[in-house]
Parts: sequence; structure tokens; C-alpha cells
Amino acid sequence: MTKSSFSFILLLAFLCVQMHTSDLHAKTVELIVQGANCDQINEMYIFEFDGLGFEQVQSTTKNEAGEFVFKVKTDGMQFRYVGLEVGKFKSIVLGAEEKVVIKGDCRSFNKANAPEGLNLEYNTMMSKIRLHSNKEKNIGTRFAKSFRDPSKQAALTKEFASLDQAKKELIETYAAKNDWLGEVAKLYTYYSYQNSGTDFPNEVVYFGNEYFAQADLKSKAYGNMPLLFDVFSKFSTTLSKVQGLPVTELENFLNLNLDKLTENSDAQKMALGGILSGLRSAQSPLFIPYATRYLDQFCVDNSKGCQNLKSQIKNAESFIVGAVAPDFTMKNLDGEAVNLSDFRGKVVLIDFWASWCGPCRKDNPHVVELYKKYKKDGFEILGVSLDKTKDKWEQAISKDNLTWTHVSDLKGWKNEVAQMYSVKSIPHTVLLDEEGKIIARKLRGPQLDQKLAAIFGH
Repeated sequence: MTKSSFSFILLLAFLCVQMHTSDLHAKTVELIVQGANCDQINEMYIFEFDGLGFEQVQSTTKNEAGEFVFKVKTDGMQFRYVGLEVGKFKSIVLGAEEKVVIKGDCRSFNKANAPEGLNLEYNTMMSKIRLHSNKEKNIGTRFAKSFRDPSKQAALTKEFASLDQAKKELIETYAAKNDWLGEVAKLYTYYSYQNSGTDFPNEVVYFGNEYFAQADLKSKAYGNMPLLFDVFSKFSTTLSKVQGLPVTELENFLNLNLDKLTENSDAQKMALGGILSGLRSAQSPLFIPYATRYLDQFCVDNSKGCQNLKSQIKNAESFIVGAVAPDFTMKNLDGEAVNLSDFRGKVVLIDFWASWCGPCRKDNPHVVELYKKYKKDGFEILGVSLDKTKDKWEQAISKDNLTWTHVSDLKGWKNEVAQMYSVKSIPHTVLLDEEGKIIARKLRGPQLDQKLAAIFGH
């Protein structure tokens, strides 16, 4: 036997040992779906979440007993989604028991449930976590309104402390039942700034640094856990909406917490997917660099999710600061076509509004004053109305003395320009320079005042 053949045999032996060891960890779970009103349904599916979207991985047909039975291989605790199609499924945790039964109605299968075992404990725990979250929002709202009343704030701080204690006890209770449940509870636990953030200059800094403080994000429990997508989406959305938070500081917070996860792991993949979701919903300029990072790290194939992400990046490139705003054509009150490109050479504020929008109408007198102040310097406004009725649109323009150019297709929220510019709420503004490049989005009130003063020098 030659040395090379001996080495080859050793390699084969090593691979066999590796495969055998992996098989020891993996097990097959029997997943049984018992459905009411499923007479017209002959096939059911299992989906996995990959950090960007859902992919069908298994299917089964109805047996003679009217049940759908799956044999699912799992390696530890894993989430699967079982149902009729994407969006019409129920999440299920597999790995703790050899058999899991789900009962539901095929007319509303997303409301199906597992009436016993780990899934029952998990769903009960998540209900309590949601109750804690709702209570936290309620106390927070009252705390924000009581900033002039120290005695009320002191009382509400005690309420926060009581809620913090309830969160701590929830972790202890479920960790005693199951280690995995305890880790999930930690992932959703954020203690109040009023009682735990005194070492930080403000709540934003505390939130950015300590949101995941209770969870060891390198724990194996978080592995391929879609819950990481949810919590990181909430984390990035919340920070993206903080008024005045510099983009660089937001980026620092995101990187700080991403780095707590094992590099290139499934857990980091889920978390980064969640960050993309939050940044996209907030229309943050950071979406493109983080989407590019996701492509570089996790898109080794040409999956549908990765193809969609590439399209989203291309689309977003048209709306980042410094990019040329997409041109459009829409008719004015007289039915004449108006092009955005007609305003080249002017500083242009695209103002998305509607006659029925209270905040828009409230802002209009201030915008009128800005228009009067800077029109002679080359400032123009192009109003894009989300109205459906021409009379109401025209009356609002006249009543509010809006003397600039106005366009609309009278399709309401389906306004083509609003959809093109991903407008989700109004008032919404997009400020362009003389070359048609985006200077800023969503400027209103003092922020718009400051930006125009800086541009025109007065």
C-alpha cells in the first residue's frame, strides 16, 4: 500500500466518523397536522425562513385518516412553518419531542396550534412577553407626557421597575422548564432605562448598547433562529426613527450588536436580514451598504431571495442622498403634463400631501412663508397630491394659498409618483439640488428651515 492510498483511506475514515457524529445529533420528528374544513385540501407544505424569505422544503399529501404527516429531520431546536402556502402557515418548534401534533382550520391555518408539549409552553411564554411589551409602551407613553411632573415620573419609574422584575421572573420560570425557552425569553428582555441606564448619557445610547444585554448572542440556542430576524428588525427600525441620530452613530450601534454574533453564522444571517428589514422600512441610507454586506456574506447561490435583494439595492440607489431623483410626468390642475426634469436649475421641494391630511394642512402656512422667502433665490415646490377628488384638491390649494405647481393622478394612496418614491405616510418631502440630486428626505419644520438657510445663505 502506498503512502497516498493510506492517506486516502484515513480521509474516508475521517469523513465517515464526521457523518456518523452528525447523525447522532440529528433526529427525525413526526409532525402530524389535523385540520378541520380541509376537504378540498390534498397537500400541505413545510417552509423554512432563510433570512430573506420563505422557501418550501417539504410537502405531503393527506392520508386515509385525513391527516397530513411529515417526517422532519432536525438538528437541535429549529423553527419550521407548516401550512397551505406562504402567509397561510403556522410556525412550529421542532426538536424537543419525537412527535408533534398541530390542530387547525384550513380556512385560517395561521391560527392553528399545538395543544401540548414545548410548543404550548413557547406560545404561552410569547403571549406573556407581548403583554409585557404592551405594558412597557403604555408606561412609556405616560412617562413621556409627565416630563413636567417629577412626582408622576417617580411613580412611573417604580412601575417600570415592577415590570423589569416581572421580566426577570419570566426568564427564571421558563429557563427552569427548558433551557431553550429561557434563551428565547432573554432575547426579548430589555430592562428600563429609568432603572438600569443610569451609566449612560441618554436612553438612545443605552438602547443601542444594551438592547441585547440579557442574551448571549453566541449561544448555540440562537443558531438558525428566525426570532433573531424579528428582534434585530425592531432594533434597527427603532433607532432609524430617532430624530437627529447621525447615520454614523446608527451604524455603530448596528455593528456593535452584529459583532456579538459569530461571524458568518446562521444566527448572524438572521440578524442581518432583520436589520435590512428595519432599514428598508425606515428608508435609511444604510440599507444599501448592509444589503451589499448580506450579498457578500450569505448569497453564495442565486436564490430567489438574493435576486430580490439585488433588485432592492438597485431600486434604493435611486433614492439615497446624492443620487439623481427618478424623473416622472404627471398632470396639473389644467390637465397639462408636468415633468420633474422641467425644474432642473432650481432647488426643488417635492411635497407629498393631500387635502384630507391634517398635519399637511397644518404645515402649509409655514411652507408658504418659506416659498415666499426663497423663491427669488431659485427655490421651487412641486406639490404631489394623494387626493382622489379634484374639487377638494383644488379647494385646499386655493384656501391655503399654495401658489406653486401641483400635480396628481387622483388615485389616492395608489398615486404613481408616491409609489415610485416609496411614500408610506404624508406629509413627506424630498429636497433636490439644481442638478436634480437628492439632498434630503422627510424635512419639515425647523429642519427644513435650517437646510434651506444653509443652501441659500440666509
